Amino acid sequence: MRKYREEISESSLWLTATPSPCAMTLPFYIVEMGHFLAQTEYMVERREHDSHLLLYTVKGCGRVITGGREILLAANQALVIDCRKYHKYHSLSDPWEFFWIHLNGIGMQPLFDIMYPQGETAADIDDSQPFYSALSVLLSLTESRDILSNIKASAKIHEILSCLARSAARVQGEESLPGLITRTLQFIEAHYAQDITVDDIIRDLPVSKYHFIRLFGRVMGTTPYSYLISYRINVSKTLLATTRRPVSQIAEDCGFADTSNFINHFKKRTGLRPLQYRNAFSQKTY
Repeated sequence: MRKYREEISESSLWLTATPSPCAMTLPFYIVEMGHFLAQTEYMVERREHDSHLLLYTVKGCGRVITGGREILLAANQALVIDCRKYHKYHSLSDPWEFFWIHLNGIGMQPLFDIMYPQGETAADIDDSQPFYSALSVLLSLTESRDILSNIKASAKIHEILSCLARSAARVQGEESLPGLITRTLQFIEAHYAQDITVDDIIRDLPVSKYHFIRLFGRVMGTTPYSYLISYRINVSKTLLATTRRPVSQIAEDCGFADTSNFINHFKKRTGLRPLQYRNAFSQKTY
């Protein structure tokens, strides 16, 4: 199912792009993009489309239906939707001036999941001029077909989506998230050598254990416990490379319950046993 009423002004801009195989290896690339002045009859409805779609209202207002919810997109608000599920958007004003970009790339879905863990929401763009300028730059880059322009476009898309991720976090009441993560990392750095658990790590944080583990995973890409183990392994690598301490002593110094536990974790994360790592490191020449 695809329905379109492309009621747009003649001054609207619509660009298509056919990314090269090289461009498709980048984290982000553009499939098509436009800057529309849409009239009240403008409407797009699809069952699915193989991309994500960024919408940003410059003036006027539009309505977006995705994931079973209706979202109003007023001036200086932006939204990314997953077009691989049913979606519809249409104008609520005459004109509705907005940018739209169909995006793909290996980095798109992971970043989308970080932005909207509880479903898509419109985000206010506090400083609209740089955001508008970034989108305008993308338009010019999309008109170019060379690989350097594609690389620049991928970097610019990442910049735009990062801005949206910060705005989405504010909308979802997660302004304090970076501070909570920093406190957690500092606690691990200070206490990794001790016998600590996840409960110890989050004891003084003003969130539930389940909620924090989910948020930590969004930001760090792993669980607090797995991060703790990785931190201990990183410290042990330095000790293995720069000291002649026995493996059993290094295991204790890094907070592992026993030597075998340390060896198992070390091999799982590096592919080597601790002594193999030490020997390999000692054979390096610089």
